[in-house]
Amino acid sequence: FGERRSKPAPIKHLGNACPLDPSLQYGLAEARSHLIAVGCVPGRVLRRNPTGRDPESQVIGYEIHGAKATLAQRGTRIDIVVAR
Repeated sequence: FGERRSKPAPIKHLGNACPLDPSLQYGLAEARSHLIAVGCVPGRVLRRNPTGRDPESQVIGYEIHGAKATLAQRGTRIDIVVAR
């Protein structure tokens, strides 16, 4: 739960798009910071049952209007899906 990384994950800018990669294993606060840094807006926090052995409160995905998202236009409100 309280693990700290020695170096933050690099932030990629893809022009007018926000990359959304749940494999970076962010916690909720890190995911919000990442969304803001790449130009998107953090939305609701959705809690779902994890599909594997995802730690509680780890980000397991991103959604836009209920659909899974891996890339979004900058300024889009992104819902953050975390493991229960």
